[in-house]
Amino acid sequence: MTGIRVPLAAVVAIVLPISCGVPVSTASPQQSHKLPQSPVVRRTGPQEILGFSPDHVPGELQIEKQFAAIPSADRARAFHRILTAEPHPAASPRNHELALYIASQWKQQGWEDVVIRRYDVLHSRPREVSLEMVAPVSYRATLREDSYNADPDTKNPHISSGYLGYSASGEITAPVVYAHSGNPEDYDLLRHNGIDVKGKIVLVRYSNPYSYRGFKALTAEREGAAAILIYSDPAEDGYAQGKVFPDGPWGPESHIQRGAIRRGPQRLARRVAYFLSFYGGGSRASEGRYGHQHPALRSGRGAHPRERIPR
Repeated sequence: MTGIRVPLAAVVAIVLPISCGVPVSTASPQQSHKLPQSPVVRRTGPQEILGFSPDHVPGELQIEKQFAAIPSADRARAFHRILTAEPHPAASPRNHELALYIASQWKQQGWEDVVIRRYDVLHSRPREVSLEMVAPVSYRATLREDSYNADPDTKNPHISSGYLGYSASGEITAPVVYAHSGNPEDYDLLRHNGIDVKGKIVLVRYSNPYSYRGFKALTAEREGAAAILIYSDPAEDGYAQGKVFPDGPWGPESHIQRGAIRRGPQRLARRVAYFLSFYGGGSRASEGRYGHQHPALRSGRGAHPRERIPR
């Protein structure tokens, strides 16, 4: 698997294969303990609480005081640092380490029975991602955000390149056509001006008004595009809006939106159902039944992915 070679302008490219059957570890209590929903409590005076009789107000205030003293900003910060110190994408060794850590913490906090289960699932992770402009000049994108002294974690070498989950595999060399927000009306405007995107790489922006990246990918596929590049334009998320990171909240020049191009739970459910029905499966895939019984399901052989163009 190689990457996308782009002969015109280029920005962030997303190409990835789908690797299947990657073990994912999760930690969860064996039973779910859900608290009953409580009515809204509103104070009406110094010693009055709506919903409590005057005799019970002092006891309620004492309970609230005890409860408010439990959370600790320092402890929350320490736990958060443990969880974010290293990248931990699904199925990575670090993700498993964190599952063990969370299970240990839950046991220390009083859970009587904590179980870590293994699930063999369909998982999207790239073996290689690349983007190269071959004309009119040669340029190879890093697909990594710039590092900043204000945030040492941006220098972590274990951070992966940018990619979109559930994209198709492929290597495309083709002209680039700018398609604005990648919505149907944008392609209508291109057609009106005699511009055809079939077999081309379409360049689109995360847009305002918002349209989901999975919808942009689906629309490009329907229009016959060979691949799609999606970038964050500074007009919507960058210096045009104000100060950028680390001096402000807006996206810096190199920032990449990371995520997937699944087109909603129903579409994802149909894809999973297709894999299972192809092998005579049912609804128990989450128990690891089919991941263990069918090698083709684990490797993806014989499958027909719905995502057909690289992103």
